Amino acid sequence: AGYELRAGLVAALDRLAASSESPRDVSSQCVVSAESEAISHINDGVPVPDILAGICGAIGRIAAAQARRFRDLPRFTLTGGVARFDSVAAVVQSRLGRQLEAFPEDPQLAAALGAALLEEAE
Repeated sequence: AGYELRAGLVAALDRLAASSESPRDVSSQCVVSAESEAISHINDGVPVPDILAGICGAIGRIAAAQARRFRDLPRFTLTGGVARFDSVAAVVQSRLGRQLEAFPEDPQLAAALGAALLEEAE
């Protein structure tokens, strides 16, 4: 039941971010500083969807910057919890100029699946 609840929460947050009319930039890569920026936005009366969209945008920019190391590869996917946010994926796709390919299994299990495949190969 806990997994379904978390999945529903992620979907609700993603829909809320997608409903933003004026995303507020969250520029910090440090989570503590990003939290301070978000609190400042809240104190300034910025609507929650705009803050969420800004946070998703920041995460997408960071993920895209990390993915640029593999710029010669024609395909990419996102793994982990961040892969569940379409709003983050859209930023990554836009910045990389390539189409995201959905991870074929639960993206939060990608590392565990990889470890199991490596163990099986040995």
